Amino acid sequence: MLGALRNLYSKQNLIRGIMVDRLLQKTYARWLSHGNKGKVFTVFTEISSKCNLSCENCYRTKADYPSKNKNMRFDTFKDIVDSLPHGIQYLVTQGFGESAFNPDLKQMLQYAKSSRKFQTIILDSNLLLKDADYYQSLFDDGLDRLIVSVDSFDQSICDQLRKGTNIEKLIRNLTELVRHKSDHLHVRITVSKTNIDNLENTLSRLKTMNIQRVEIGMIVDYHNNKIALNDPDEKNLISIIKKFEKRINILLDKYSACILPFTAICFNVTGNIMPCCHIFDDGIINFGNIDSGLGDTYYSEEFNRIRSTFYKKMPSFCNGCPHYLKL
Repeated sequence: MLGALRNLYSKQNLIRGIMVDRLLQKTYARWLSHGNKGKVFTVFTEISSKCNLSCENCYRTKADYPSKNKNMRFDTFKDIVDSLPHGIQYLVTQGFGESAFNPDLKQMLQYAKSSRKFQTIILDSNLLLKDADYYQSLFDDGLDRLIVSVDSFDQSICDQLRKGTNIEKLIRNLTELVRHKSDHLHVRITVSKTNIDNLENTLSRLKTMNIQRVEIGMIVDYHNNKIALNDPDEKNLISIIKKFEKRINILLDKYSACILPFTAICFNVTGNIMPCCHIFDDGIINFGNIDSGLGDTYYSEEFNRIRSTFYKKMPSFCNGCPHYLKL
């Protein structure tokens, strides 16, 4: 119901869509906070914590932690899929790394698809580690949607935000995938002070390339590096989106209340249960490994206690996260 109402209003008007979405999210969050209600819609799995880029605001770039630079074992992934109930809307391969580093990725997609537990299987990628044929082949293995991170087509901007980006290869791979899989290809732009002035050029280029859907999010300033958007920047962002909303399908990802502890299960690369998809360092917090099953981890007394007071007392791991809102 929440998703249906959100889609209805966001399609009619961007500003009204954001306002209604905030109201719906807060109302839904209040309901979830009573009696630990909730249904798992999304499962996040960190297939690899290795990466070929060094992104300015990525936790992985500036921190060392035990699960860094690892690939998830296939047996771990299999245990995750086997433990989950049927009827989950999304399986998302998302973490601090590039999933294509994992040599078992194709086998993992095949196993997830054969389980028939997920309506949509999604892969996040920078599209730079392999050639276009490899990424296209993943759809034969069970992939339903490929989300490509594109913050700019200006090499100098990418050198600041996403060091290691090869713009020519990105354009080549993206162009080839649009030619064959345009209906299953989305682009995600993370907007910061570094690339907001170039956003119109980026959207124009994506339109020319026949990209059908763009997801826009605002950077989370974990490291206080002063590239997060302020209020005037956000107003500018919305005005830019309004210029393009009739030319390209744009979704602005901005919510007012986090509901991830109630609606998502997140696994880091070692199979540990994490509180949300913004934390994959299990040295900060984790609720145990999938080896112990969901009953003693995701549904443990500790995690349920956090859920029961989530909107009354901010958990320490949420400190600094703009998605947290005390109700």
